[in-house]
Amino acid sequence: MAFLRYLILTISVLVATQQPTFAQEQLQTRLVGMWDEIHPSDNLVYFAKDGSWKLYLEKEEIGKLRTLIGKWTLSNDSKLTITFTIEGQAYSQSAKLSFDGQDMVLTDENRNETRHRRHKGPIPERFQQ
Repeated sequence: MAFLRYLILTISVLVATQQPTFAQEQLQTRLVGMWDEIHPSDNLVYFAKDGSWKLYLEKEEIGKLRTLIGKWTLSNDSKLTITFTIEGQAYSQSAKLSFDGQDMVLTDENRNETRHRRHKGPIPERFQQ
């Protein structure tokens, strides 16, 4: 009987650690979509449901690149991590994800905030190729 309780407890812990929490699922659902960065700069970023990520760049913002493509993950403590590659060099950025009304707020380890608002409409011409 003790073995059975141990087995059930072990399986429960494994399932719990692999499944996102309800709060995390809500954050993921709210994050998915197109966002305009409104502070401190002006960018357009897309978070896909499958974990892919795309940052639209203005002409000559980063050399000849017009987009950065990568992946995003969200940890149980609401830490959003984005990984991407530029000219063969891998980069990773992390920030705490939160929402303030309709604004998405990313707060880095130095407490610097980046604010975004949901983008509506087509991709602006300055981000098109």
